[in-house]
Amino acid sequence: MTAILAFLKLVPVKAYAILALVLLFATYGAWEKHVGSVKATAAAQVQIAAIQAQFDAALQANNANDAAIKTLQQSLAECEKNRLAEVAQTAEVKATYAKQIELFKQTDAKAHAATAQRLASTCKDIARMPTCVTATP
Repeated sequence: MTAILAFLKLVPVKAYAILALVLLFATYGAWEKHVGSVKATAAAQVQIAAIQAQFDAALQANNANDAAIKTLQQSLAECEKNRLAEVAQTAEVKATYAKQIELFKQTDAKAHAATAQRLASTCKDIARMPTCVTATP
């Protein structure tokens, strides 16, 4: 310890002053670097917060779009179900209509035949009737 004190006594006061100034400037430089780093970190955190807010907004928009897509898909499925039911009902109505037309044609043919038969019989009956001759003076 005494050797260190002896060595320090040999160094002039100007050297201590220079050393103190060097330490002061080094400390000031380190402090400025630290402050700059803190400011940069704060700016980066603000930027990260802004990006996170944008990300959250985009995520919420995505979720809203997903909900809208699900609603549209359900609506489309219901519409398709209704369309298929309408197609089946239309086919059933067409089949019923075709059957009714066929029944009408059969009934109409029978009615025409019966009318022709009646007309033939009636004409024969009228022909067999005695005729009335009225005398004209």
